[in-house]
Amino acid sequence: GESALIFNPKTNEWDRGIGLREDRQAHYAVALRDGRVVVIGGVRRTSIEIIDVKARASKMLASELPHYLDDTCAIELNDGRVWILGGQHSKTGETTERTWLLDLSDPRRSVMTDGPTLGIKKGVGDASVVRVDERWGIMAGGESEMQGDIELDAAWLLDLKEAKVYPLPNMRSPHDDAMAVPFDRGMLMIGGFLESKMQWQFGEATKTVTVPTAVPVVEHIALPKDPRGIATAD
Repeated sequence: GESALIFNPKTNEWDRGIGLREDRQAHYAVALRDGRVVVIGGVRRTSIEIIDVKARASKMLASELPHYLDDTCAIELNDGRVWILGGQHSKTGETTERTWLLDLSDPRRSVMTDGPTLGIKKGVGDASVVRVDERWGIMAGGESEMQGDIELDAAWLLDLKEAKVYPLPNMRSPHDDAMAVPFDRGMLMIGGFLESKMQWQFGEATKTVTVPTAVPVVEHIALPKDPRGIATAD
């Protein structure tokens, strides 16, 4: 759609929307600590815009993504930059392990540079990310899609001061398209999506079909007691 709607809990009503510069689907939005909202990519979109909620206006940024990017995720770094993490190319369908750092410090322009990779060659899309405290974030789940769809049980520790990625132990279950919230000094992963392969008989032929299955699992990914120890070991 082409609008950003605002729910007002004081009145229990939806305020009038803010018009977006482009219509978007499967995009990502991250709320900054200063109250603005950055809207990133979407199906067949390379653009990034920033919503000023108080002014009820949205402005397109000068920087663009290097290619179509949907099903990405993002988090604000301590220095105010936005860290864009993975995603899927809308045209080829392939996921990426790349990340990008978006600098918004100069209001007249925006600068985007390459960040560290996520360490999964087939890429990561549809992952979940939360800020745990002032220094650390956690990213988890999603899928890799490159000539085949693989749901992920991977998790990463994100250093929001140094913009570095460190692997965490795998989850008990894959969580693709899951919901996540910060909880008890960690991240709560809620449900998700899993594709199962099943053999079906069609007359004399046997075919393999993909059956979508909901993940009936809630997992808590705890921030390590000594996250700096993980960073030092790397």
